[in-house]
Amino acid sequence: MQPADLLRADQDARATALQVDRSFIVQAPAGSGKTELLTQRFLALLAVVDRPEALLAITFTRKAAAEMRNRILESLRRCEEPQSKLRDDTRALARRVLEVDTRNDWGLLRNPSRLRVLTIDALNQSLARRLPVLSGLGAGLGIDEEGLELYEEAAERLLMHLPADDPRVAEAVAILLEHLDNNVGRLIGLVSSMLARREAWLPVLPASIDDYGQAGEARLALEAARAAIVQDHLAGLAEAFPPALLAEACVYAQGAAQVLRQEGKESPILACGQGVPGADIDDVAHWQGLAEFLLTGKGEPRKSFTVAVGVRAQDKKRPELAALKVRIQSVADEFARHEELFEPLHATRALPPCEYQDAEWTVLKSLLLVLRLAAAELKFVFAERKAADYPEFAAAARQALGTAAEPTDTALVLDARLRHVLVDEFQDTSEAQVQLLRSLTAGWERGDGRTLFLVGDPMQSIYRFRNAEVGLFLDVRDRGLGDVELEPLTLRVNFRSTQPIVQWVNQAFARVLPPRDDVLRGAVKYSESVAAPQATDEGGVHVHAFLRSSRRFEAQAVASIIERR
Repeated sequence: MQPADLLRADQDARATALQVDRSFIVQAPAGSGKTELLTQRFLALLAVVDRPEALLAITFTRKAAAEMRNRILESLRRCEEPQSKLRDDTRALARRVLEVDTRNDWGLLRNPSRLRVLTIDALNQSLARRLPVLSGLGAGLGIDEEGLELYEEAAERLLMHLPADDPRVAEAVAILLEHLDNNVGRLIGLVSSMLARREAWLPVLPASIDDYGQAGEARLALEAARAAIVQDHLAGLAEAFPPALLAEACVYAQGAAQVLRQEGKESPILACGQGVPGADIDDVAHWQGLAEFLLTGKGEPRKSFTVAVGVRAQDKKRPELAALKVRIQSVADEFARHEELFEPLHATRALPPCEYQDAEWTVLKSLLLVLRLAAAELKFVFAERKAADYPEFAAAARQALGTAAEPTDTALVLDARLRHVLVDEFQDTSEAQVQLLRSLTAGWERGDGRTLFLVGDPMQSIYRFRNAEVGLFLDVRDRGLGDVELEPLTLRVNFRSTQPIVQWVNQAFARVLPPRDDVLRGAVKYSESVAAPQATDEGGVHVHAFLRSSRRFEAQAVASIIERR
């Protein structure tokens, strides 16, 4: 898109985002004025609700929550001051809120606590402590922000408290220890690290110990998930491949397979048969053979074709070989122009088999059983230490809300009071946090006046260590959240950087990030930005390469750059 088109698209997106009867998911890149837009959306909603508590804004850090609250209050305080630096549209929205505030006697400036701007952790704690018995968390528990000592104690106690009435548990521990060369410390460390991430795996484990057998529910579910991942990858690859190029490449790969059979050589190319591969499990080997034919072992496009990949050398007695090689090279050159195909085709080589071998499953089922028991042991540790970690409060909050089919009284009360939810930094949500949002909005129906507003930048997802999955942003954008349909918007203007910097970032990161979004892999393509009209042409990006590893040399170079500036 041209800069003028990007500017118009940005203006339209910002205006649309303030329509208070529609739900949106907004992709807001760095420097795009995301906090300002959230503030404007909050103000626009304040002007149409019956009470301020009908709005809930969720952020992920205390700093972000404080900044948003301060922005809202500052807009209300300064909107009547001509010399204030408020944007004209923000000023107008704030004035409308003050009129409603005066009419309804809310007293927002006297009672700023009526503005519900919370971190996700604070919201979880509030819900869990509202009904401690129903949530299963009990009253009076504090927060252990790290939780490492609690996880280690639970893992150690698990090994000390093996149930004598069920030998399957002891057998599972023995199998894991044998797998780890009887290193008890390593087993404790692995279980501890998994407990820190239990919100990602605990909800999908079966409750009954009988389901962990050789052909139990757990194995069938995990194998089905493997198959779904493989099929999704193949479907994306088949869709991305130009049909004519794929058909021609498959013809030559099939010919190469025939040559390799005649030569008695083993190669993945032997799986290349007639026709083109699709997205079925049976097509995996065909794709892997095509990858071997078109790519080197490092995943780069093959530049030369020898008998090792089924292409015979030129022979004066067989002039047709030279013509064949020219045609193959032509296909290879065309393939080399499609860089977006290299990585997904190369990745087919590492696709897992859809079914576990019995020996693999024996170890895995033992791990699953031990992890469930370790999670149960962790609850005893929480009770004794009078402290729990953030994931435990998150799970308790979801339990306090119940399910969409069977909501609790707390969920029903919230459903009656809550009209609008805003979420900041949505790219850093975890599956558990998305499930909480589903519970909060479970009773919402299209056209009932309630809205969901999600803002984030999947290109800046940084909370993987807290189980954040950027693929969730892409999935919710494409499919909605529960029954709530979300309209996607993208902000395009960068208010933070000069034009040369924005241009450099556009050029560099369009090559760095993948060419298309991929929900399962959490791959996010680059979204182009444009500098604000008032941005200058000053500055730019200069790369200073260090060709040797030297802290002293690096420090001297940095000091020299600063001195020159």
